[in-house]
Amino acid sequence: MTKIMSRWLVILAVVIGTALVLPVMAQSDAGFTIKAQPSANTINRKQDCFNLRVKPNQQQTLTVLITNTDNKIHRIKTTPVSSYTSDNGSLAYKPRVNSSQTNSDVQFTDLVAGNGQTVEVPAGQTRKVQFKLAIPNKKITGMVLGGFQSEAVDNQSETTTQKGIRINNRYSLLLGATVQEQSRLPVPQLKLLTVKSQVDQGIPELVSRFASPVPILFGELKINAKIMRVGSNKIIQQVQSENMTVAPATNFNYRFRLNQRIVTKGKYMLVVNATSGATRWQFHQQFRISKQQVEQLKKGTNKSSYLKMITIIVIIMITFVGVAYFLLCNHIY
Repeated sequence: MTKIMSRWLVILAVVIGTALVLPVMAQSDAGFTIKAQPSANTINRKQDCFNLRVKPNQQQTLTVLITNTDNKIHRIKTTPVSSYTSDNGSLAYKPRVNSSQTNSDVQFTDLVAGNGQTVEVPAGQTRKVQFKLAIPNKKITGMVLGGFQSEAVDNQSETTTQKGIRINNRYSLLLGATVQEQSRLPVPQLKLLTVKSQVDQGIPELVSRFASPVPILFGELKINAKIMRVGSNKIIQQVQSENMTVAPATNFNYRFRLNQRIVTKGKYMLVVNATSGATRWQFHQQFRISKQQVEQLKKGTNKSSYLKMITIIVIIMITFVGVAYFLLCNHIY
């Protein structure tokens, strides 16, 4: 578990809403860095995040150290956030996780007071931002995962130009935080809740809803999904995913595109084999594609094929115009 924690509770950089896992040394692009000031109840002091062993009714101050690595002053806003699992199987964070995404009655932002703080940090200097952590009387089972998200609010975005294209980069760093009362954490669990077919933006897909009912972080999740007709062992579609990470006590969707052999009326069986380290799960669940769904799925497949064809034609036309322009400009004709 310590290996997973050290791998995933690092600082994340967010560029236009996309989270990228980065090593701690690679955060100078944001113009500042953040790290946790260790406290007496820190479990592993080698980590730059908060990983705390707490007791019921305990209160303490968490200190975030913000260092300005730029050559100008920055105003940095730091906000507490809670964790959940995104649909692509990775950790994600926001101030409040809705009930459809979590199975826990305690989120990290329930334990930390305040919506956010803004501090001015001069060039080359470090400032402290402090938050009050209050543990409830009710026992916390497993782990609560969250963190603190910091971003410069003095400039909304940094504009760069690459090959004639203007790109707005807005950097946000996230400092992970875990809170636990027990020294021994529970074993991960995974459940398959529902399976359904649907059309999303013209693309037919299968959506499997998974739940991690136990409040424990686990990674290196691999999923091998197979589809067969009910009563047959012949595999008509197989999809594999790996290196997925699941936040404590969360629900998430695992979705993939259906191939044309699935877009027919009938009963199907989804077989899922999932592994995380030495832990293994296997699920079998039937799903049905009705006549009405077949029409919707076929429309989605046809629309997707049509859009692909249009895209290819546009690319060919642009290439042709570009070549013609080059020949004319260089008098090669």
